[in-house]
Amino acid sequence: MNRLFEEDGIGWQIVNGQIVTRGDMEFEHAVGTAAVRLGDANLNTARQELEEARSDLSRRPRPDITGTIQHCMAALEATARVIANDQRATFGEILNRYRDTLGIPRPLDTALGQIWGYASEMGCHLREGRNPDRREAELLLGMAATTISYLLHRS
Repeated sequence: MNRLFEEDGIGWQIVNGQIVTRGDMEFEHAVGTAAVRLGDANLNTARQELEEARSDLSRRPRPDITGTIQHCMAALEATARVIANDQRATFGEILNRYRDTLGIPRPLDTALGQIWGYASEMGCHLREGRNPDRREAELLLGMAATTISYLLHRS
């Protein structure tokens, strides 16, 4: 079925029995790799959040964009909490306190902090008339997945 979807240019695929959005090859690799690594590390809460982010992006007729943003950042934060061994800190606090533990070099730590701030603003603390779009949610999901894989590979 997936081959038929791809051959016909249909932007869907079946993953774990669910029909979900299909992104470009790099997106698929990033999200799939992160999900596998989270499963291998028994970080099931983070894995479920990542899968929920993708599911929200796949909702039809309208994707849940803010849900995608919230869930992919929750997956990233949950992963960072385990690596930093600090279950109470936010991702922003972890970046400040445990940059060396996470292995994130400067200025990438600052860039991730800015991404965290953007996600907070656009996924949690919405303002009337400022709505993220699907491309932004897909970008954040891909970035969160890639960062999760990086963190798990380094730990």
